[in-house]
Amino acid sequence: MKGTLLALALAVATRSASLEERELDHKKRMRGFPTALVADSEGRNPSYDRQLLGTDGEFGHPWLGTVGGASPMQLVDSVFEHVDKNADAHLAVEELTARMLLAAKLRVVVELRRTQDGAVQAAMADIKRGDANKDGLLSSLEVYHMDEHATKHKPTDVAFPFADASNDGLLALDEVILFRHLCDHPDAVALYDPHSGGMDFVKQGAVRAPALPPACAPAFSPLLHARPPRSRARLPPAAPLGHRRI
Repeated sequence: MKGTLLALALAVATRSASLEERELDHKKRMRGFPTALVADSEGRNPSYDRQLLGTDGEFGHPWLGTVGGASPMQLVDSVFEHVDKNADAHLAVEELTARMLLAAKLRVVVELRRTQDGAVQAAMADIKRGDANKDGLLSSLEVYHMDEHATKHKPTDVAFPFADASNDGLLALDEVILFRHLCDHPDAVALYDPHSGGMDFVKQGAVRAPALPPACAPAFSPLLHARPPRSRARLPPAAPLGHRRI
């Protein structure tokens, strides 16, 4: 009898710990955090760095472009193509920060799609209701004229720019999903405000010059410094997300 009670107690404790772990994982994702553990001061955690850059294969999405390769250096080159926005063959901290912020936003969107029933349908309904010019997108003016968002969720001066991942002044479907989340959770708006420090892990990751696979860490580290221009043709830029029709 005692053995049965002990086994039952252990099973309950294990289940409780598992639920707590899943809840913690969910909270981290909803803040854009990578779920891999951060390395201690003695070393790096390539899994965490890959998640920061969106190269871990957890999700494929137009926001991040196509990255990968058979070798570590091919992976580095494919990331470089997408991060080096001004095509000057250098990587600045600001460019790394922008990439990591994009991956963090996408992590929130993916978690909303995964856990929030009706998130996609609600966003599509918002677009259908507010899209005055019928281009399948929402402008800030169109959002303003949607009574629910203009009154209940005003102001949107933080939510709209943050959700506008493509920086084109228009919200496509996944951007509307993120925007709705920010509007429905004022605490989230404060969290993502650039002055709140809620996403400082992005800046810290960029400054630390992340590693990718262990084998290419030495090759990737100097990317914050000058890199000789390459002779091969650069990939054409991906189409802006904001202009992808629903």
